[in-house]
Amino acid sequence: MRNLKKLLAVIVVVAMLASIMVPALAAEYENEAKQLQDLGLFQGYSSTDLGLDDDLTREQALALMLRVMGLEDDVKAMSDEEVAEYMAKVVDPETVTATWARPYVAYAVKNGLTKGIDSSVLPNVKFAGDLKVTGKEFINFILNGMGYSVDWDAVLDKAAEIGMLTPGEAVRFGTVTVMKRDHAVAIMSNSLTAVTAEGVTLAEALINAGAVDADKMAEYGYFTPSPTPTEAPKELTAEAYADNLAQVTVVFSDKVDADSAKNKDNYKINDGDIKIDKAELQDDGVTVVLTLAYDSAVKNKNQDKFNLTIKGVKTVDGVEIKETTLKDVEFFDE
Repeated sequence: MRNLKKLLAVIVVVAMLASIMVPALAAEYENEAKQLQDLGLFQGYSSTDLGLDDDLTREQALALMLRVMGLEDDVKAMSDEEVAEYMAKVVDPETVTATWARPYVAYAVKNGLTKGIDSSVLPNVKFAGDLKVTGKEFINFILNGMGYSVDWDAVLDKAAEIGMLTPGEAVRFGTVTVMKRDHAVAIMSNSLTAVTAEGVTLAEALINAGAVDADKMAEYGYFTPSPTPTEAPKELTAEAYADNLAQVTVVFSDKVDADSAKNKDNYKINDGDIKIDKAELQDDGVTVVLTLAYDSAVKNKNQDKFNLTIKGVKTVDGVEIKETTLKDVEFFDE
């Protein structure tokens, strides 16, 4: 952390010098804005006007934060009475636009997502909704939405620590004195892959909450779905026993196809020395009774051992048994 702070301090100086020498550029993050808009996490003034070059006020910045956190529906669900209750805690309500911003500020006050700009009035809130928002204030809004409450001096360090921004980006955006919507989009976009206080990325949290479409999140590179585990292929196995000298009973691990199960050529006893007269599939679908040819059966003795080789038998789903030899099966004639 100490090294990170030193790095940030160096970058601050470079960023300030660069800001003096380089003129402001046009919107850099239009593509990200369109992605967030498609995900329902950002709104422009219309479907074509994203307003990325416009400055942000604190109330607008708060609304952007709540929207990217997937909380828009919760804001809209607040009753007029509830909005009034929590706006009563705001000491400067005249700075909050009555036509649209009051529910957002009320929701943030209710859920501890803003403490305002003057700690001396706590637990009330001086929100200053009409002031232009700084980059560091907006980053702090996003951290609050992700479940973090950090000291003001640690805001940029925390943003870098959780992967919201690189150290360079933390300084670049954190030193902005008047935040533009374009800058806000960059921070919101990066936040989707940052780790929330719950230990998952913001993108994962939004997906888990049902706030966004997982496929779209994956399409835009904010989320990598876990591969669907594939079932191990089913293997057909068999066991055998002989409770008399004339028959061998084979029990398969799954229901077998009748044609392959009743084909006596799919079974060999002692490499064919003991002949099989017929193979009959039983009603349970897994048991086959092999009836031996008379000439072979009369030669068998109690506790004689034999080897049974099975091949070509398939399950009803078409899984074929690997050629299997069951060794030292015993005849029992009680």
